[in-house]
Parts: sequence; structure tokens; C-alpha cells
Amino acid sequence: MMASPVFQKYQITLPNQITISYFDTAPEPERRNPVLLMIHGLGNDASVWYKLIGLVRSHYRCIALDLPSHGDSIAPAQACGIASFAETIEALMHALHLKQVTLMGHSMGGLVAIKTVLNNPKAVHHCFLLAPAGFETFTEREKAWLKAIYAVWMLKKMSASRIVQQMKENFFQYPADFDFAVAALVAIRESEEAFEAYCQTLSVCMNSLLDEPVFDALSSISVPCTVFFGIEDRIIPNKVLHPTLTAVKVVENGCREIPDADLHLIPECGHMLQWEAADQIADFLLTSGAGY
Repeated sequence: MMASPVFQKYQITLPNQITISYFDTAPEPERRNPVLLMIHGLGNDASVWYKLIGLVRSHYRCIALDLPSHGDSIAPAQACGIASFAETIEALMHALHLKQVTLMGHSMGGLVAIKTVLNNPKAVHHCFLLAPAGFETFTEREKAWLKAIYAVWMLKKMSASRIVQQMKENFFQYPADFDFAVAALVAIRESEEAFEAYCQTLSVCMNSLLDEPVFDALSSISVPCTVFFGIEDRIIPNKVLHPTLTAVKVVENGCREIPDADLHLIPECGHMLQWEAADQIADFLLTSGAGY
């Protein structure tokens, strides 16, 4: 979806025939640093980690993948979904001979990271959750409304200008250096075939996100978690369904359930923390020792 201006991209075909595209900042033989495995959110790809990777790559081997059916990864429709994504993370780790990693997930990728930790805690040293999905809960009626909004035929009504607006709503102050991502989404909108596939992926993933909640399982997380959340997040909570709920309340509710959670609230920051608050997150990664 978004071409890398800096980092080399690799591809690997997993035993389940899913082809995963990923960045890896430490090719053979320079693989001594701890591994930071980064999972993007819904409708994004690995390029949303560019800025943070550039700040921490001297201390971490950064691996950022395109989830199945996102970016340059190739997968059948049934490979989309939270449980399937978590299985893909584990399969990728096995294929790359990674015994233990520090996981970092953003938004839907945070939910995938949680699922991965619950499935295989011994494979994760530390988990970083950036504005994770899964902390906000929905009633069955609310789920039905969201599924209707994310129906493919509804998504295909989005104009290029609306797509741009939605992307910019991920930020408290939209940065010009994210224009490459917006331009890539506009290019997808202009291709009938690419936009059809994009809308299919969004719909399937949203349905899976709603049908595979993890809130009640958060208390079972046995790995230390560091949670970053922008106080000015405009994506979580959903402003239509939960107009009186604040971002702070959502993340505090989730962190309260996790036995070993360390919460960092970032002022004047929106949903795309790994870009808008890259300096703060990088400083924590480089000075706290949490990822080692």
C-alpha cells in the first residue's frame, strides 16, 4: 500500500501459504539487538512505523509486517481476523527463528498483540499497546450498528476526500510528513479493483474485531504491558455510540484489568501515537529497559 522511502522490505511465504511482506532492520548477521515486532492497525500497513523505527533501530531489531490482506502481503479472505492474525504473528516468529520478542501493536494491532500474548505468553518478553482496540466494549446492538456501517457496499461509498478526512482524524495535529500515507490511500480509492479489496478487508476485520472481544480475558495476561494512549484520541472511544465516554476512561478501564500494566497518557496527541508521539515512545523504549 505504501512504498518505503528508507527500509528494505522482505517477503516470506508461511506454511499456510500466506505471503507476508515485512521490514527488518537487522539482516544477517547483525541480529544481536532485542527484537521489536510491530503490528499496525486496521487498513494501514507497516509504513506507519517508519518514524518510530528510525528512532529506535540502533537499539532494537525492528520487524514491522503488513498483516494479511494489508499492504503488500498476500492472503485469502479467511486469513483476515483477529485470531488468524495472531496465528500469523506466531507463524512469522517461527519462520524467522524468533524465540522471544517484544510486541508492539497499534489500534487493531494492539488487539492482535493481546491475542498473541494470551495464546503464547512465553514468546513475548514485553507488550507495548498503542491506543489498542479491545478496551472499548460494545453491546450487541452497538455491534450490529458498526457492522452495518462497515458493510462493503457502505464503505465503497466513501469518496477520496472522505478517506483523507478520516485519516487526518487519527491525529491531534496532522503532520505533513504523513502525506505519503494519505496519497497511497487516495491511489487505492482511484483503482476499482484495489478499492474493492480494501473495503472487503476493512469489513471482514471490523466484524472479527467485534466478534472476538478480549476485555474479559485481559486479567489473564501474564506479560508486562506498557500502554500509550493519546488524550485527544478521536477514534477511541466511538463518538457516535459513546459520546460521553472519554479516551482516558476507556484506557483506564482496560489497564485496570491487566495485572501488570503501566499506563502513559500523552497530551495533545491523537490516535496515531507511533507517528505523532514517536519521540516520547522512542525515549521510553531507549531509557526504560522495558523491551530488553
